[in-house]
Amino acid sequence: MQELLSGKRRLPGFSGEWEVKRLGDVAVLHKENVIPNATPDKTFTHFSLPSYDQGKEPVVELGLSIGSNKFRVISGAVLISKLNPRIPRIWVPLVIPEDSVASTEFLVLTPKECITRNYLYVLLTSPRLQEQMELAATGTTGSHQRIGPEHVLKLVLHVPNAISEQQAIATILSDMDAEISALEARRNKTRLLKQGMMQELLTGRIRLPIEHSTVSVRTKPTVGMFQ
Repeated sequence: MQELLSGKRRLPGFSGEWEVKRLGDVAVLHKENVIPNATPDKTFTHFSLPSYDQGKEPVVELGLSIGSNKFRVISGAVLISKLNPRIPRIWVPLVIPEDSVASTEFLVLTPKECITRNYLYVLLTSPRLQEQMELAATGTTGSHQRIGPEHVLKLVLHVPNAISEQQAIATILSDMDAEISALEARRNKTRLLKQGMMQELLTGRIRLPIEHSTVSVRTKPTVGMFQ
């Protein structure tokens, strides 16, 4: 993965130039403030940290129930969590409805024309970028560390000039992620089946079949047996 994202290994058919850039060179940071409870009867699509952690499903709720200010999420946005960079939370929503908002713990970025959204995502989720984010984080404890916007925009990344190469790399890495996820899901399912079967066996609810064979037992006469 890292060799693909640094240009050290090239995909067949590509030979164009790569450049070393800062994140701020290839993405725009958006900080439009929204106060949802100022319009209590309006419906918002809320991208929060809990909704990310619970399956990456934003919550649709009324402004009345959203108690704090949010950032507006615009079409094509990529969300980066500032909180605890050691736990990467990079969100690329497939659908961003109108009146979408995000927790201010997220940074809202959109890619510039020089980079595709999918390639930006695979860069931000790469080990090298995650390491940079962890090193730039500040805070007294590991569970309350944050990375500031100014540090995020200074993250160093490698970008091929050809959009077609970016798309090819992103497609390959996305396919690999999908395959890994499928294997992990299969492993987890097998583990659950094993645990359930063990419980049934160890409580006697399921009995193993045992083949009974006729066994001849020959005893050796002892002294006095026939006397």
